[in-house]
Amino acid sequence: MTNTTPAPQLGSYSDAQINALTPAQKTEYKRSLLAAGHSYDAVEARFGRSDTTPQGKEKAEAQSEKTALMKDKGWVRKYMDGDVEARRKMATLDRVISA
Repeated sequence: MTNTTPAPQLGSYSDAQINALTPAQKTEYKRSLLAAGHSYDAVEARFGRSDTTPQGKEKAEAQSEKTALMKDKGWVRKYMDGDVEARRKMATLDRVISA
C-alpha cells in the first residue's frame, strides 16, 4: 500500500496554531515541510530561526541524501538543466549541511 498522506503545506497552520505547538512539534513540522521540498528560507520566514537550525543527525542525513542524488544521473541532468524543484532541493540540502 502506498502512502497517500498529502505533503504538508507551508500555510496550513494559523499563527495561533503554530504558537500552541510545543518546540518539539514545531521542529518536526518544520522538518516535514523541508522534506516536502519547501525552501529553507520560506520555512524560516514562517516559523522563525530559533529551533530550526539543523544539527548532528540532520546534517548527516542531508549529506547522505545529497550524495545519493549526485549519483543519480537523471536527477543531476534535471539539476543541471535548471529544474526549479531540483535546484530548490539542492539549496535546502546545502543549507542544512552548512548550518
